[in-house]
Amino acid sequence: MPSGFNPLDRDASPLILLVDDDPECITLLRHHLSVGGYRVMSANDGRIGVVVADKFRPDLVILDLNMPHLDGFGVCEALKSRPSTADIPVIFGTGTVETEEMVTKCLAAGAEDIIFKPYDRLRLLTRVRVVLRAQAARAELQRRATQDRLTGLANREQFVCDLAGAISVSRRDRSESIVMLSDINGLRRVNKRYGFDFGDELILTFGRLLKRLVAPDCRAARVGGGVFGLVLHRATRDRGLDLAERLCRTFSSVVFDATSAAKQFHADFGVAAYNGEPAEFEADAFFGQADVALFAAKRRGANQVVAYWQIDAAELSTLTPYPRHSRSQVRQPTERAFVGLPKEDADETAEPERSNASAGAPRTPSEPRP
Repeated sequence: MPSGFNPLDRDASPLILLVDDDPECITLLRHHLSVGGYRVMSANDGRIGVVVADKFRPDLVILDLNMPHLDGFGVCEALKSRPSTADIPVIFGTGTVETEEMVTKCLAAGAEDIIFKPYDRLRLLTRVRVVLRAQAARAELQRRATQDRLTGLANREQFVCDLAGAISVSRRDRSESIVMLSDINGLRRVNKRYGFDFGDELILTFGRLLKRLVAPDCRAARVGGGVFGLVLHRATRDRGLDLAERLCRTFSSVVFDATSAAKQFHADFGVAAYNGEPAEFEADAFFGQADVALFAAKRRGANQVVAYWQIDAAELSTLTPYPRHSRSQVRQPTERAFVGLPKEDADETAEPERSNASAGAPRTPSEPRP
């Protein structure tokens, strides 16, 4: 391995993993790719290649098809079956005769391309550039689809996926998963009084607090506005409450605009837990429990933490007069969103043939337009 080589340095050139049992092919590929400006790692066994890919997450894997113990198809299948390596593009390399059947089989296995020996440097580098460029475009699209633009945290869609993942983990190993929802108090008033830039500063500050917690067993998201979410895998209820209370204290101690007119703000927290039962539990229900707990916290005043399992039945019945997060249900039109004209405005716009009484009465949503 070259001196000063750091496989985890993502600001450097792309990292390519070579998996081939032929040392001469490894040497040749390493030379061609190094000349092209790429960082290179290698493994001389398919099983080792899977472990190395899982640990270092290379930008591309070039696989030899014919290897003992675990051939290229087996390595590719193993990589594509793991969430941590499924998105890593694969290029197969082989010394067999190029046939339509061989190419079709390689592409069907999940490879992006196939190159045939002996390796030509120009052709190799061209294929590598094309594959890496396509992968970068896919990664950028995925980032935009799953990341909140302002904070860099996961967005609501990704948060729901993280909830579903936590539920699956709890069902599988009977561990407890925790979901936390938090809401910055009075953000709308802050935006109105101090401007949206100041409101964004509150959101960014809270997001930075959550970013410190992001880890494989803890995922943070901005759900929308000043509402944030946190999912903890294999946690405990005590850990979830302790974390919420520490975040609550920390955010309320932050001083904004300290040089002119010091300001401090608060957030409320709702916490829910799932331990694998009931089996039919879904992400929407998990989200809903944390939301109900958050709603209870806001009713009790600023800077509050409430756990769903601590709410008594009498209070719970007053907190859930209707489903608060039923995204899976088809929403029906209601009178709540209907805006009718004041009578004097309706009289001015009424048609001559209609009576004043009918002109002044607002139409219901089901009444056809004239």
